[in-house]
Amino acid sequence: MTHVVVARWRCAPGNAATVTEILRDLAAQSRREPGVVRFVVHRAAEEPGSFLIYEEYADEAAFRAHRATAHFRDLVLGRAVPLLDARTVEAFAAID
Repeated sequence: MTHVVVARWRCAPGNAATVTEILRDLAAQSRREPGVVRFVVHRAAEEPGSFLIYEEYADEAAFRAHRATAHFRDLVLGRAVPLLDARTVEAFAAID
């Protein structure tokens, strides 16, 4: 059963362009990971500093492996998080 994660990020003022580039890099590297089914980044149409990241993994183990990668630690924890005002992450499981 797949494991789905939806993350929402809101940038601190002035950081949208930098966070956009970080997310592009993160998406490209994440898509190459084993067990990543889908990794799509969306930007809010009305608010360029607001992002929704849709992540689908083969299973929860693949999600945990993703969070342990060097690129996740560097790009998300090291570079992006300090530029954000808010960050939420929700996990979902299929019901059928």
